[in-house]
Amino acid sequence: MADPGLQGQLDYTGPAARPRLATPSVPPARTFGPGLRGRQVLVGGFSPEDCDDYLARRLAHGGQPLISEPSRRVITGRSHGLPLYLDLSVMRSYLVRGLDGRS
Repeated sequence: MADPGLQGQLDYTGPAARPRLATPSVPPARTFGPGLRGRQVLVGGFSPEDCDDYLARRLAHGGQPLISEPSRRVITGRSHGLPLYLDLSVMRSYLVRGLDGRS
């Protein structure tokens, strides 16, 4: 985010952290929906197949997924394809298993 008004609210914000986002030579983003004012581009989420593949590969041991297929299905359904939701689910799985997240 290059918006200086967000400094202090989020890590790594403002023109100093994201100088290329603040460049006036870049045309404004195409946006959808009221109130977005060129600050966000909506690209959609992952497909259910991509969600399952990500979850299966991201947390595995010996080539076998550590998140069961039924759990991956529930996570995928609730994530609406949002990558951050998937990452948070993987991190929660790390914590439940007592792993440090670097595996």
